[in-house]
Parts: sequence; structure tokens; C-alpha cells
Amino acid sequence: TGPAKTGGPYLDRHGSIVLLTVGVPVFLLVLLTDYISMYFAMALFLFYYLLVLGRHGIVLSTAMAGVLPFWMYLFFDITMTRTLPKGVLSIEDGIYTPLGNFFRQADGWVTPVCFLLGAVVLVGAAMASRTRKEE
Repeated sequence: TGPAKTGGPYLDRHGSIVLLTVGVPVFLLVLLTDYISMYFAMALFLFYYLLVLGRHGIVLSTAMAGVLPFWMYLFFDITMTRTLPKGVLSIEDGIYTPLGNFFRQADGWVTPVCFLLGAVVLVGAAMASRTRKEE
């Protein structure tokens, strides 16, 4: 089909609002990745997206924003040994190096247990969120 010939604006008011509420946070996610690490930037983005756009409760938004980036860290950095950007050197040296050393020196059961504990946190947060909506 050919181009539309409505003569109206390319992006109406609603489209502009949607672009700003989604596009700006995605831009900030990419921008902050080099400074605060992929994991912290992802946590902030998830928290915003779930709380503001998804209209979920604070408990579920916080749980998801905490657990999912941690799972990504365990999967990529520990299990697959593929690192994602870790931000400025002070964050890497202060958080990721000791955490990585702990998981690499720990027994093989520690990482799966951390995945399971994260799942327990998410299920608990989802149940608490559902209980609050029913009341």
C-alpha cells in the first residue's frame, strides 16, 4: 500500500505520550548501562515499567526488579561466563568482583539454590499482590 494521505500529524498527542513514556526510559536504560551496570539499569527500568506502566504494586515491582537482574547475573556471568557491562570500575570492584568470586568458589549447588530462592521471593510477592487486589 502507498503512504497515507490524511494530511494529519505523523504522531498525535496520544502517540507522543506513549513514545515518551516508553522511549525515554529505554534510552535511559541504554545510557545508564555504561555508568551503573546493565543489571542496575535493568532493575530501574523494570521497576519503572512494572510500577508506572504496568500499574503493579510496590511489592511485586520491587521483587521483580531485584530478582530478575540477579538471575541474569547468575545466568550470564556465573553460569555462562559471559559478562554484561558492569558500569564504572568502582561498582565492578565493589560489587561484582567479590560476588563473582563467591559464586565461582562456592559448591555447585549454591547457584541453583539462589535461582530457587528468587523464585520463592517472586511467588510470595505475586501472592501478596493478588491478596491485596482481592481485598
